[in-house]
Amino acid sequence: MGNICCVLCFNKSFHGLEMADKISHDLKSMIRKISWGENIFDTLSIKLSEDIKILIAKSIVEHVKKKNIKVLNLNGYVTDYISLNIAGLIFHKFIWDVIYTPMKEELPVEQRVTFNYPSYSGINMEYKDIYTNKALDNYIKNFTDNNYFKTFTSEFKKIRGLEEYNVQYQLGKEVITKHLEKYIDSVVNEIINQYNTNNTVDGPFNYSRYMNDMITKKKLYESQVENSFYKISP
Repeated sequence: MGNICCVLCFNKSFHGLEMADKISHDLKSMIRKISWGENIFDTLSIKLSEDIKILIAKSIVEHVKKKNIKVLNLNGYVTDYISLNIAGLIFHKFIWDVIYTPMKEELPVEQRVTFNYPSYSGINMEYKDIYTNKALDNYIKNFTDNNYFKTFTSEFKKIRGLEEYNVQYQLGKEVITKHLEKYIDSVVNEIINQYNTNNTVDGPFNYSRYMNDMITKKKLYESQVENSFYKISP
């Protein structure tokens, strides 16, 4: 029994580390969509620190153990969906924590009361949808269409006192990158601390919600495949 428990714990630990890597990769893809200048190449490559990745992995492992989630039953389509949405959740806070207050202050006084911090609505994907990039582009489109990225880059540099730095030069690129990496670490910490305070049923980063969403889509997909045989005429 002891050996079995060790194997199960290892599987959950490996799952946590794997998910943290996936989330880091998806976040990196999202942040590279932000343009810091007029050129399409004026983007930055941001990565989560190893300490933050371990923190994410630890939070996920604790949750799957607590809920007795059989991670070996989760295929790649399910874990990719969970990862993409956790990254989207982090990215949502990453952007809106910077732009919400200045956007609100620009509104007429009577409109400020109804301008609420938007909730994360999630990235939609169907089961066995291999076009992750398309789903990501659809999610990012809302930010680009509303010029949220332009507001973000301007306000972030203002908050951090980085107006003199330009990503077209190596020094500016490195300085802004370092500040972004520190900032995103703090965003992840805030999300985890908030979960530890509220202890929501879906777990840190709404893990169980995204898992259950895709499992439901998986069952529907498999049911449609199975039912297709009953439509065949004898």
